[in-house]
Amino acid sequence: MIAGEDQGGVTKSQNWQGGGGYRFYELAPTLINKDAFGEAVINPDYNADTLAAAVALHEGFTYQPNADFFWRQATGNENSYLFTTTRHLTADYLDAIKGSMEEDEYLVIACRSYDKGLDKAYTNIAVKKIPQMLLDRCEFGKDDYSLNIVHPPVYEDEEVEDDE
Repeated sequence: MIAGEDQGGVTKSQNWQGGGGYRFYELAPTLINKDAFGEAVINPDYNADTLAAAVALHEGFTYQPNADFFWRQATGNENSYLFTTTRHLTADYLDAIKGSMEEDEYLVIACRSYDKGLDKAYTNIAVKKIPQMLLDRCEFGKDDYSLNIVHPPVYEDEEVEDDE
């Protein structure tokens, strides 16, 4: 109870007088599932935008799609970008993207599949296959991610909300 109406248990033993706050977080669904054959597959609950945002987060990029260049979905720094697509990457498609890039730009393309050799076609474009690129960042076979936090960290810049 946040309002201080419960006067038993921990409330009584710690002489708590009320007040406080809480934060609510909603977790995203699992990004990668195992199919009936034990193969890693992208969760069908993810649409193109949520998949791109999730891959950006896992790869250390900031998801912020660019209105002028579709392949600039996420930014790593001022000259590096991430493009996530669910389509098969062909040489023609990759060449078209390369043609719109500046010389000093670097791009990571995360796709479901690509033509042989495209991962080595350009020195400033890295081509990676999803979900394989994320497998080392995922944990499988675990249903409970409860944490036993005895002493949670307190940050000085956090605002504390009082609910009375």
